[in-house]
Amino acid sequence: MPRMKQTAKKSTGSNAPHRSLFGVASATVAVQDAEKEFVWTVAETNSSSVLQKRSSSRVKTLFKTSAAVNTPLTAPAVESSGADSLGQQLYSLANPNRLLRLAYLSALSPSFISTSKVSMHVAIPQPSLQIYWHHSTQLGQFFIMKDVEFDLNMELNPTSLSVQAKHMVSLAKMLKSSSVDRALIFISTHSNEFTGDLYHEQEGSCTLMDWFMAVITEPLLCVLSTVDAHWFLLSCGAVVNVPESLQLLKDIIFTYNIKNLFAFDAPTFHINLSMMFVIHFIMHVIIEGTPLFDILGHILADSYHLAHHAGILHAYWDGPDLKSRLYRWVHQTARPWGQRLPLQCPRCGPLRSFKVSGKHNLQVRDVVVQCRGKDAAGKDCTWQRKYSPPTEHFDALSKGPGGDWIAMDI
Repeated sequence: MPRMKQTAKKSTGSNAPHRSLFGVASATVAVQDAEKEFVWTVAETNSSSVLQKRSSSRVKTLFKTSAAVNTPLTAPAVESSGADSLGQQLYSLANPNRLLRLAYLSALSPSFISTSKVSMHVAIPQPSLQIYWHHSTQLGQFFIMKDVEFDLNMELNPTSLSVQAKHMVSLAKMLKSSSVDRALIFISTHSNEFTGDLYHEQEGSCTLMDWFMAVITEPLLCVLSTVDAHWFLLSCGAVVNVPESLQLLKDIIFTYNIKNLFAFDAPTFHINLSMMFVIHFIMHVIIEGTPLFDILGHILADSYHLAHHAGILHAYWDGPDLKSRLYRWVHQTARPWGQRLPLQCPRCGPLRSFKVSGKHNLQVRDVVVQCRGKDAAGKDCTWQRKYSPPTEHFDALSKGPGGDWIAMDI
């Protein structure tokens, strides 16, 4: 059930969390299970749209580059992309179908966790919700998977919201009757780069609270709040980077007692690059039963591609307190103090022709990055940038010749 022991912090922005669904109540649809334990009212309306859209269309940008060394991307393109790999600059958002992907263990065949199947599904870059769950008291279990497509476009399908609600209540009932004690939830969808809102349909986004109420629904959240649930929010980094969105996410975690949640701060997040992090988490924490914080440093150290791509937000409960930490990979030349370097010099264009001075080795000092290229006139480029250490206290989680992972409270 929703946590009520203390009051969650209110958002500092205009998107204050709210429990009523979209503030619309011209008509209601009551959904109740056979045991009369789940009663949920879904608000619908006669207007053209229930879900308030923050933008009429998703921003789509394809950053172009040139094979010619001295033909740079424009400075705004390089700076706005926040890219740390060529693939990110060439990335373009698609319009995939939205679906709900479910899987659980059943006592019908020998128990195993198919990490290859998990990695395959995690690698699918499309809006979806994936839930894996199992019953620890049963012997002989295997994963069953179920896909449910959803597209909450109220303009095209006015009943989509109530249909989604009924389906989620049915799912919540099944999970409760199955005595589930552990679950893995993977959320993959686009996010609004300016607000951090999540997309519930192809061209519409809404606040995080509205999205969770509409797509996952309160009955399912209440059931998952009673189990050892691990959430992976696989969306672009605005959810973490926009302060108002981050506060809303914390409010949801607090209200619905989400035990453990990971999200990522890459401006353009590539799900494939998180695959090894997820697989190692499943192998060590879920299968082997190793306490997360006993193995976290090793999991991060083995997540090489993710390290180059994104920082990780980790929200979890430490006794009665909700903690949120940002894990960031630090490398003296590739990622000074965890900050992304541009692919090309914004001024003269060569790829990664940088000289780094003031190498930190996790000592508190500034790092200066200078371009060693030449401009069109053959003169030395004067572009440089200074990267300063975090102002917050940070802890070293793992060290090695390939870089270090640090953690700081946010």
